[in-house]
Amino acid sequence: MNGTSQQGSRVIWVSYSQPAAERISADLSALGHHVICEPATSIRQLIPQAPVMGDTPKVLIFLSQHAVSGYVEYLRKPSHDAAQMIAIGSATASALARYGIVARTPDDSSSEAILKTDVVKGLQTDDLAWVLSGEGGRDLVENELGKSCRLERFVLYRRERRWPSCAMETLPEVIWVGSVQGLQQVCEILNHFKIPLQATVVVPSQRVANAASELGFDSFLISLNNDADSIRSVLRKT
Repeated sequence: MNGTSQQGSRVIWVSYSQPAAERISADLSALGHHVICEPATSIRQLIPQAPVMGDTPKVLIFLSQHAVSGYVEYLRKPSHDAAQMIAIGSATASALARYGIVARTPDDSSSEAILKTDVVKGLQTDDLAWVLSGEGGRDLVENELGKSCRLERFVLYRRERRWPSCAMETLPEVIWVGSVQGLQQVCEILNHFKIPLQATVVVPSQRVANAASELGFDSFLISLNNDADSIRSVLRKT
């Protein structure tokens, strides 16, 4: 296997699920890197349960761009236009904007940052909040909000493991990973092709960094955002 790249460029495997994989890959390619765009997970959309509480939520919190289309198809109502919308990051806010929904984003793309927003901190006991997310995950927002207000969570997608469309013939120097499930599948793929865990892993949170350490990666970096500026910044550290 060949792990060499041109001077100043790196071999980078983007293992995020779509559509984030293509967006991150495009930004990395524009910077002159050799990019392997090969998602380690795919997204299966789920039909959510019907709301139990009949009144209109005061706040809707979207923890992933993958939760947006299911919300629009199955749960969106005109009365929601008066609610506050919070998106965990810019990609999720952009997905909502495509449906004409304006959402606020926290300073960092993390559950902790959402909990620190004025809107969330201002919720009262009788207020209703919706959390729209995928199967699994941390449940931090749900657990904390459940202590201060009424809450409903809607599971709108599931991550499923995916194998590369072709053999991994180039040794990645950096691997962009979006979730614990994706990281676990990355390890499966590397082990299958007998590739050592020597790459630097770029992860979105401390939780995924901890998982990377437990799985045997020695080098990892946290990038809370995946916009072009954040990508440049994290690559300077590798």
